[in-house]
Amino acid sequence: LKSRSLCARHCRKENPASKFSQRAGNNRDTMRPILLKGHERSITRVKYNYDGDLLFTCSKDAIPCLWFAETGERIGTYNGHQGTVWDLDVNRFSTRVITASADA
Repeated sequence: LKSRSLCARHCRKENPASKFSQRAGNNRDTMRPILLKGHERSITRVKYNYDGDLLFTCSKDAIPCLWFAETGERIGTYNGHQGTVWDLDVNRFSTRVITASADA
């Protein structure tokens, strides 16, 4: 099976201190791409949790996934859908996920 990739931008709000730290050689606040490998079809939604440490994705392969935002490592999947998952949302504490799909 072919695997689809997604390159998302890990963005953080810039603050005045981050400009100084970048000049001083500290690159922790700079944007960098995150490669997510695992979906077999087109991704329909990418969502960060409230804390920004987790990424949730859904796609046309009917399998929503959970990832570490820092590394792009897949934590797990949510099974049960039969059709395309078009959208998802996560509560503030990342304890519940809701999905919207094209299940018949």
